[in-house]
Amino acid sequence: MLHRRMKRILQSIIMITLLLSATVAAGAARVEMINDMVPKNWILVYYTLGDINHDGKDDAIMVVENTDPAYLKRNRIIGPKILNMNPRKMMVLFQTETGYEEVLSVANGFPTEHSEQKPCLVDPLVEAGEINIKNGLVKVALNYKLKCSGYNTTKHTFKFRYENTRFRLIGFNAMQLERISGDATEQNFDYLAGHKTTVTGINIYDNKKRNAQSQKLATNKQFYLDEISLACEPHNQTPCHQKIKQAQLSGS
Repeated sequence: MLHRRMKRILQSIIMITLLLSATVAAGAARVEMINDMVPKNWILVYYTLGDINHDGKDDAIMVVENTDPAYLKRNRIIGPKILNMNPRKMMVLFQTETGYEEVLSVANGFPTEHSEQKPCLVDPLVEAGEINIKNGLVKVALNYKLKCSGYNTTKHTFKFRYENTRFRLIGFNAMQLERISGDATEQNFDYLAGHKTTVTGINIYDNKKRNAQSQKLATNKQFYLDEISLACEPHNQTPCHQKIKQAQLSGS
């Protein structure tokens, strides 16, 4: 009886090991296919997987960066000695039967690793930023934090939905945090419902009462990933692209 039980345990361990090996191999193959899509003289700095177009396959979003030495700037003030100003772009890849196919490539002011205007600014994508795919929605979060001075942090989160071969902006969130006191304010733009909510009285260290005020947006214009900028100035709490500004959103 004990022998048979040990045999079944051993068979289970072998099966789990084989499944894990197959999963790791499949994951490595996907990463290799994604790397093959990186343009010449560019490098992959970020990628994420998830089903965007609801076909049951893992699509991919990657951020690539140019490697041109001309974009490396010497910094003579506080911050890194060399500022990497190489441009970045975000690429959306759909998985097909034979690999990955590029469906969108956008630069649109995607933030660089460093900033000449604010050399102490930490890479907005690396410092608590992220790009993820969940339930078919694409979320791009960029966090603006000064490493060598200042106590304010601003996080901008864009939410997109794949719609009629384009990526429609359906939500924008801006949260500004004072790291020492824990006080924060937040603005949420819901482009599907057509309203903006401003939340004040937030404190990350306690549960004090928050105050939320909602107002209708002044326009129902639709915005898309290929026409807006993802690089906003830190502490700017309204959507920052020129086209969005021209829309004169209520309260912005």
